[in-house]
Amino acid sequence: MKLKTISLLAMAGFAAACGSDGEQGPPGPAGTSTTGSEQGSASVVSPNKAVLDRELDVQLGFSGSNFTDATKPTIDFGPGITVGDVKVSSPTLLIAHVTIAKDAPIGPKTIKVGNIEATDAFTVVPAIEVKVGDKSGASGDQGSLAQFVIENNDSKAFDTAQGGFGLVDTDFLDLGSSATGPVAGTGLFLVPPLAPAGKKQLTFANLDAQGKPRLSFLSSAEAFEVVAHTPTALANDTPKDEVFGDVYDSKLYKLSAAGAAIVDYRVEVAGNQGTLPYTFVFGTGGKASDLITRNGPPSSLFGTAPPPYDLHAILPVVGAGDYYFVTADLSGSANQKMKVTGTVVNATVTPEPAAAHDQTAPFTVATLPATDGLIVTGELNGEDEFDAYKITGAPGDKIQIAVTATKDREIEVVLTKDPTVIAEADGTPDPDRKVLGYVWAPNYGTNATITLSGQTDLFVVIHKDPETKGSALGKYVFSARKVQ
Repeated sequence: MKLKTISLLAMAGFAAACGSDGEQGPPGPAGTSTTGSEQGSASVVSPNKAVLDRELDVQLGFSGSNFTDATKPTIDFGPGITVGDVKVSSPTLLIAHVTIAKDAPIGPKTIKVGNIEATDAFTVVPAIEVKVGDKSGASGDQGSLAQFVIENNDSKAFDTAQGGFGLVDTDFLDLGSSATGPVAGTGLFLVPPLAPAGKKQLTFANLDAQGKPRLSFLSSAEAFEVVAHTPTALANDTPKDEVFGDVYDSKLYKLSAAGAAIVDYRVEVAGNQGTLPYTFVFGTGGKASDLITRNGPPSSLFGTAPPPYDLHAILPVVGAGDYYFVTADLSGSANQKMKVTGTVVNATVTPEPAAAHDQTAPFTVATLPATDGLIVTGELNGEDEFDAYKITGAPGDKIQIAVTATKDREIEVVLTKDPTVIAEADGTPDPDRKVLGYVWAPNYGTNATITLSGQTDLFVVIHKDPETKGSALGKYVFSARKVQ
């Protein structure tokens, strides 16, 4: 699926109508008064435009009127606009506080003041207009990426601070929206595998320090259309060579488990390729809230490591269902290649025992079977709790360990020869080292492969990550299996 390049342009001329942030704009022309009365006729409406999801004061000027608090008329701006406090500023001027709803119909409005009607005297516009090229409207397949160019003509400025601006939409995943200036921005979002199909409104916002929206910028109600797309079902343990023909192409796959299983989605890129693969893994719901893990090439302070790549996204699952994988090439070049393989391995589920099983008394899970896998379900109930498990194999076995945790849990999984040793001093000689590796699960699942060299037992110790401030309390699942 080709990445959609989208321009988000606010309605031209609105800034001129409203003035700078926090200021009243110059008076706009009123519409035509279609009904006369002793209240006179409408002569000024200022401002005469507003964007969705805003509150503002609108001045309504009249000729030949004689308003008082006692004779203050009712005011109606039409559907989607709520009129609050109305003040009589003078015998010929009313000030109405109005609220524009997020879903207010856009376009010109007839204002009714008592028995006076001012036709097309006020207009509601979206803060941003979605375009592809020079055409209004945009669309994206389920499982595709959409790239954004944003221009803002609202009187309110985009927040240019790092992390201060972004897409706020529960149907999509923001992959990097930011404001490049007060009236310009860029963005990238992912359309999840089972995002609701149909047309919808897009919402961007200035964000507070906690990432919560504090000022929204809304498109029209039909600015973006999600198009239904059938995922490719991967045959079990069967490599599939893929070509990502377009720049920023993406592909949507599905793996199905009949019961408890270890689901392994693998991406391989040869050393002579320029492919930059990233994978997003979703649970059975297929929505944005069902994102389980994401992975890509290893990186460091010096940037992304070059290929070859052999990347695994591994899910220990305890029930039947379909699991979805979106893989995108972010190299910026066309016709890039990669190999994808989906493997579903049956697994036996062992719940965490009720008895204590800390570092001094690890719980013996089982000896690894030759082909199937093991899954353990557990929970950390205290910030200082340590859960320790023993898995038995044979010298030379390669053991793949994967872990998922409740979102926002900051846990560390230590793979060690000795459950009482979970950290070692720098410079410890390799023959003397006990710790074989680490797996972290901050928000998403991850995995590691360990070779049993000279020993038959692998100990898995799970506890709160000591270098984070997040809570460790919550459920976790880890799996173990032999790999080639």
